[in-house]
Amino acid sequence: MAVDGSEPTRLTDEQADDFGPAWSPDGSRIVFSSKRAGLQRQIYMMNVDGTGQTRLTVDEGDDSSPAWSPDGKQIAYHQRSSGTTFQIHLLNVPDALAGKGKDNNITSGPGNDGVPSWSPDGKQILFQSDRDGNLEIYIMDVDGSGADRLTDEPADDWSPAWSPDGTRIAFVSERDGGSSNAGNAEIYVMNADGSGVTRLTNSPADYETPTWSPDGTQIAFSSNRDGNYEIYVMNADGSEPKNITNHPADDLSPAWQP
Repeated sequence: MAVDGSEPTRLTDEQADDFGPAWSPDGSRIVFSSKRAGLQRQIYMMNVDGTGQTRLTVDEGDDSSPAWSPDGKQIAYHQRSSGTTFQIHLLNVPDALAGKGKDNNITSGPGNDGVPSWSPDGKQILFQSDRDGNLEIYIMDVDGSGADRLTDEPADDWSPAWSPDGTRIAFVSERDGGSSNAGNAEIYVMNADGSGVTRLTNSPADYETPTWSPDGTQIAFSSNRDGNYEIYVMNADGSEPKNITNHPADDLSPAWQP
């Protein structure tokens, strides 16, 4: 759809669920997760008009939350194999398109690691993990080394997203529940080193999947503040939130065109 919510166009038409879309850096392709091949989710790619739908992962795991590297050569995603935790993997796009499909598991351990987000320079990856108990935001090098915890709260913090200039991180948290909205999920922003945490939303509703506009001036997200889940856009300081989908069905997981 357009940024104002007009002209929504359907790109996939499957009996199984397709979700979690992400634009390629050059704006020519979209990667997403789908259950069309069976009970487990797999990663797929298509052209921006919905043509050329191609399966990228061929495994027995549950694969979702794909995210492109800034150079467009790799896709990070999380996978859960049977009986294990979610871990983050890297897929080489040219190899996957050539049918080789081999990926690289860059996290491992007893905790669930997921929802990767690349730094704009392609050198680091943000992710959420419950490796230390509850969900918190972490950062690591692209090879999985040097993992560092950025948030430390009794409540869950998740769904991190880098700002285009690499200086800020938007995320979701339940840390400030009050009498009217105890335990609900709100959107926050912090500096790239975890300092300067600022709350952007404040209502008795849940907020999910913040994503920055390419110029860093706006954040799109999904919320059930008007009943069912809709897509909203607000200024980067949290002001002027606007519902741009207004539909009786749930609308989720916005992704900005580059």
